[in-house]
Amino acid sequence: MNSLKDMRIAHLIEHPFVIPVLTQWFMDEWTPWYGPGGSGNAKQDLEECSRRDALPICLIALSENGTVLGTGTLKSKSTGSKRS
Repeated sequence: MNSLKDMRIAHLIEHPFVIPVLTQWFMDEWTPWYGPGGSGNAKQDLEECSRRDALPICLIALSENGTVLGTGTLKSKSTGSKRS
């Protein structure tokens, strides 16, 4: 990949095959929350934001060949925040 123009942004719902990769990334990055004994469920959280018409919405960055490069999620509350 030579530049950002070789990257594309898409909705997670359009590329569900990346959920296992992202699940592992989340577990590795936020082990206290998503790891063994944690309160979170990375796969479930990703599946819940796999939509395009309401929050939460997960966007992914993909390389030209379809490799997942990163992710970002738009939601009303952050992971682990207390609901009012």
